[in-house]
Amino acid sequence: MGGEAGAPDTDGSSDAGASSEAAGGADDTSDEGEGGAGGATDMPTLSDIVSGKLLDAAGVPVSGAAVEIAGKVVTTNSSGAFEVKGVLASYDAVIVAEAQGEVTVYEGLTTRTPALRLVIATGMARTATIRGTLSGGAGFPLPGEHRAALLIDGARPAVEPEVTDASYSMSDVAWYGAESRTFTVGALSWAVDASGLPKSYDGYGEKSVTVNDGGTVGMLDGSTPETNIELSPIGSRRVTGNVSVPSGCTPELSIGPSNMNIISDVTPAGAFSYVLPTLPKRLVYITLSCAFSGGGYSYIDMAIGAESSVAVDGVPTPQLSLPVDGASYVRSDTPFAWSTEQTQYSVVQFEYGDWSIFHFGTKLSTSFPDLSRFGIPFPAEETVTWRVYALGRRPAVNGTTDDALDDSPLAEDESSSWAVSPTRTFVTAPPPTDDR
Repeated sequence: MGGEAGAPDTDGSSDAGASSEAAGGADDTSDEGEGGAGGATDMPTLSDIVSGKLLDAAGVPVSGAAVEIAGKVVTTNSSGAFEVKGVLASYDAVIVAEAQGEVTVYEGLTTRTPALRLVIATGMARTATIRGTLSGGAGFPLPGEHRAALLIDGARPAVEPEVTDASYSMSDVAWYGAESRTFTVGALSWAVDASGLPKSYDGYGEKSVTVNDGGTVGMLDGSTPETNIELSPIGSRRVTGNVSVPSGCTPELSIGPSNMNIISDVTPAGAFSYVLPTLPKRLVYITLSCAFSGGGYSYIDMAIGAESSVAVDGVPTPQLSLPVDGASYVRSDTPFAWSTEQTQYSVVQFEYGDWSIFHFGTKLSTSFPDLSRFGIPFPAEETVTWRVYALGRRPAVNGTTDDALDDSPLAEDESSSWAVSPTRTFVTAPPPTDDR
């Protein structure tokens, strides 16, 4: 794919490999003036320096990627760290991760210590199995008209972890990164009414469980206390509200603590009233998703605070305007434009061949990037797909693209949303001809 992304030269003085110990143990390289070590140079101040790390979507450091900031290109070291000097208060960062086939652009950053992220996870997922027993609550096996489910923080179970008897098994628990990880496994039990909605809660319990890649932790006979979970009594409260959905939306409402679905309603438009659990040190979330008849989808995720009434408003998809679907002769100066009701930032995705290109920014326009300075030739007569993701979080962290780097969990009464436009295609221009 492409050329030598690890050895770009943008101004004849590429800083490839420059990174600092302060940014995670990187090799130290210094910029000397044209007069050499004895020449007069302006020493950069801390406010002029950007020291960051590059991580993939799973938080794993990415080494050997090119990062361009302020016209200088550096290469991330073995811990994903990099450093660039002489950076203005607001700057753009262009990441070329050739091994992953990804280019990511962050426009208008201000943080001096960015944890830049790729959109795609690298490497193979690690997996393990967790087994154990449940006790307490309404008792196990569950009485009639009672339900129970498991959750796990920081990992992805392969199947919906519902349980009915005293033993449980979460197979193919998946994660990226270190070979050994510690996860929180929780269990919740509740009673349902005639319509299948929760009417009261029997109990909740959780355990911290350490797993190793490819391993199995716990037994189904109750002989492993480290994976056995006892449910203790919890309270409940009633939350009411109203759901409104955009035109063309086929909605679904889901409610529960993180990584657990207690309530699922596929006809949620209008007023609702649900009994929700009061969990120790855990929030309950309400998620409204929309699939649109014209293509695209969206969701809004809200952390329910102390209020007893909430309004949930569905999010429309971004509307693409330029270029038209199926456009041809697209060049690096061809304008791309869209509109969105989101007020935070947009992500434009281009895909062709083995490359995925993502552009984060607060503007409602961009262009198809020319990456020839990284040794990646502009694709000629190539069919490219593109779409726009509109992302928002209320309240915003600081109202700039820095918000795209924030992965902190929602606090009470906060919400985040994600809307994806329909996909369009275009064809790039043919290569230039020699008219001599």
